[in-house]
Amino acid sequence: YTPDTHACGLCVIAMGKLGGRELNFSSDIDLVFIYEAEGQTTGNLPDGRKAPVQNNHVFFTRMCENLVNFLSERGEEGNLFRVDMRLRPEGKAGPLVRSLESFSNYLTQQARDWERLAYLKARVMTGDAKGATGYVTGKHGGIEHVIVHFGGETRQLMNLEDKVLVE
Repeated sequence: YTPDTHACGLCVIAMGKLGGRELNFSSDIDLVFIYEAEGQTTGNLPDGRKAPVQNNHVFFTRMCENLVNFLSERGEEGNLFRVDMRLRPEGKAGPLVRSLESFSNYLTQQARDWERLAYLKARVMTGDAKGATGYVTGKHGGIEHVIVHFGGETRQLMNLEDKVLVE
């Protein structure tokens, strides 16, 4: 729940080939998890039992760890998916999940140009962390706004493109 006591949502964003709808048999899946806001759980389980109250960051981290483990679990026929979480803000060093505010702050204040550009292929897979969907799909300014207005001058993006083409 958020501080104003409404249920807090989670948004799963697909990056890379999955986000660009280019997935093939050898592709891994790149995911980013964003929850609506800081707050805490109520401790009320759907079946009526009680659980310890915990903050939203801890709750969504545990939930997403379980999801990643489930998706990448090796069965008799191999892995369902190879899940790569390194495209999330700050890569391996960053938290597995972020609040929408933290995600937005990262993109506007810390992300490098290539990170911002990677979000152009982002696609919301499920959920609506109240605004994350709009943020990724272009409503509320969106990723394009972050790239153009906070990611430096258009010339910087053109220089980045030139560097990629040279390599």
